[in-house]
Amino acid sequence: MGDSLLPFSKKRTFVLSNSATVAEAARTMEEHKVGCVVVSDGLGHICGIVTDRDLTCKVLAFQEDTNTLLEQVMSSPVVAIKHDQSLSDAIKVMTEFGFRRVPIIRSLKTGTEKCVGLVTLDQLIFRKLIPLKTASQVLKHRQENTLNIFYKVLAREMKVSRPTAVAVSGFLLTCLIERVSPHEAHQLIAELPKILQQDLLDIEGPNRKITPRFILRRLDEDFGFNTRASYQLVRGFWSGLECFLLGRQAPYILKQLPKELQVFFTGGFRNQKAPALAISNTSRITH
Repeated sequence: MGDSLLPFSKKRTFVLSNSATVAEAARTMEEHKVGCVVVSDGLGHICGIVTDRDLTCKVLAFQEDTNTLLEQVMSSPVVAIKHDQSLSDAIKVMTEFGFRRVPIIRSLKTGTEKCVGLVTLDQLIFRKLIPLKTASQVLKHRQENTLNIFYKVLAREMKVSRPTAVAVSGFLLTCLIERVSPHEAHQLIAELPKILQQDLLDIEGPNRKITPRFILRRLDEDFGFNTRASYQLVRGFWSGLECFLLGRQAPYILKQLPKELQVFFTGGFRNQKAPALAISNTSRITH
């Protein structure tokens, strides 16, 4: 086989528009016995990938409408390689970005792209075209990249430094997971960065002591945030979680919470009286 991409271009790859529905993707995968479909935008450029796992974790587990658009559940962005590049180039992309799937494209005269194949990590391992050590590095890098993106999004939405986002989001995630039932907790945890999952799976719930008052008190006592700052952090945390999860998983989890926590996380507190607390103006974490 050598270093050629030709063997990976022979097997048909299925491409759907980002405006296609989850139902269409599921039907395509079932009819053609494939594990994923490539997604293109309105300009004919490759913009994402949807796998059978995406459908299971992001749609079925959260009782999504099968008319949900692929752009809401696809893994994005993707890095594609051109048909005249080499297998080594594909492996380099996997290693550098932590991607398990790399589309092969051919540029057309119309300015659009045609997906002519797909290189997957599973194929490379099965055909012994990649050392297991390198494959392990790809998976590790993927996990690290996902975690970095997660904290970057949270820090942006919470308007704090990364160290602060890491510390505070860890506490808020624990509260969130501890408050819902084990079933809902496991569904949410499955969508979070894999590096975080094991510790979160050990949390037992539901704990009805998790209330807005409890969270505000802990943010004051443990992190030094006054009530106003705490409200902003909580809203930013939820906004960041929504951005990271995409689709509608966050609203599904939100519905499992008591009304007061729904209002608390989504910012409805602005129209309500804040719980009275003894507050501190001294922050123990650098903002």
